Amino acid sequence: MNHIQIIGRVGQTPELKTSQSGNKFYTLSVVSNSKKNGEECSTWYRCTIFNYSQKFMEYVKKGSAVIINGVLQIPSIYEAKDGTSKVSLDIIVSSINFNPFSSKKEEANSDGQEVQEGQANAQAVPMDDPRDEDLPF
Repeated sequence: MNHIQIIGRVGQTPELKTSQSGNKFYTLSVVSNSKKNGEECSTWYRCTIFNYSQKFMEYVKKGSAVIINGVLQIPSIYEAKDGTSKVSLDIIVSSINFNPFSSKKEEANSDGQEVQEGQANAQAVPMDDPRDEDLPF
């Protein structure tokens, strides 16, 4: 069984997209930090969320501390604009939740009102498995 849990911060505000078959989904990036040989190391993940709760996703903004559960896809290697080889780590998200243990206790929503993390939705948002033809990559 392939299951991954990422605890990190949203790198960009989620973007709503539509697949060729007409299904809507969100894409976002999440960064997770760790230490390797005493140095900070950041790992970025491209996340795809099907069957989302639109109201919940309105609270997910750049910098939001989240916990992502999902399935890690086979990593792909690509060439960046600067000519270096990069690895893309893609996750099909099965649930997304705010991280209640984040050091950043409050965030502002788009109206400028402060929202306690986890207040938008106390439970994980269940997601259904997407069909292969709906995958954006």
